[in-house]
Order: sequence, then C-alpha cells, then structure tokens
Amino acid sequence: MVVDAEGIDYTSKALIDLVRGPMTTVSGFLLQHYVELLHSIVVVNVPSWASAVWSMKPAKDKLDKLQLKAGQVHWMEYKLEKGDALSINISGNSSFGFTIVHAEKEQEEDVYGMKALHPLFTSINGPLKIPIEDSLIAPHSGLYKVWFSNERAWWSSLTIQHSIKN
Repeated sequence: MVVDAEGIDYTSKALIDLVRGPMTTVSGFLLQHYVELLHSIVVVNVPSWASAVWSMKPAKDKLDKLQLKAGQVHWMEYKLEKGDALSINISGNSSFGFTIVHAEKEQEEDVYGMKALHPLFTSINGPLKIPIEDSLIAPHSGLYKVWFSNERAWWSSLTIQHSIKN
C-alpha cells in the first residue's frame, strides 16, 4: 500500500479529527480483515521531520506482562486515597481495550456502569510501538480498577506490557 502525503496541512485541526475518527475506524477494520493488504505500507512525500516520529524508541522501563486470550478481560485493583496519583505505562502487541474506573463495590465488573477516571477505550489499535504514559489523580478515596480487554478478538491472544504504580 502506498500513501501519498503531499499537500497535507499538518497544522489543521481537521487533519487531527480525520486521523482520530474515520481513519482510525478504517485502519482498524483493514487490520482485522485484510492484514495481507497492509503487510507493507510506504508513505511518500512526507515532511523532513517525519523520520523523527518513526525512529522514536519505546520506554526502557521494566514492564510486567499480561496475557489475555481472545474474548478475555482482566481487572487490576488499587485502593487509593483522595489525591493519590496512579502512574501508567502501557503497550500491547495487538489492539486492546483499556480504562480506569472508580468502583462503588468490589464485585462490580460492568465497565460501562462505573465512573471513568480515564477515558474508556473499547479498542486501542495496536501494536503500540510507543507506550501510553499517563498519571492520574484520584478525585475520591476508594477502589479503582484498571480494565484490560481482548473481547474484540476472535482468535488472537494479546500480550500487554504494563507498569502501574501508585
């Protein structure tokens, strides 16, 4: 596949909206159903600074590994006091779901029914070469749950590398 980047206005909000919206959906669909077409992608007519983006290296921190089979979810729990920070560093070898929620009850597992501390991403297109790094402050004391999902996969297992510290 050849992508021609000539004439693109890299300062335009419309470009960001396009990449975060329709292009993400299309690329996710193509990666799930037409992997053989996307085996090689060549981007031509890119600005000179583009090589810096592609040469970025992932973080060197020691990350724990989590294996999820197709269709599986995994919860991690943290008891935080109001004002505590939760630092995250996450990457995956395939697409996965992720969020951090505040749970009223320990047994609660409906990710859509809990109050989100971090946006709910049902599918982050992977593999991620650059990890997601963030730090969140607990607005209330209580139980916070980190949700990882491989529910959208039919066949493929997922390996998530993560470091979550409070």
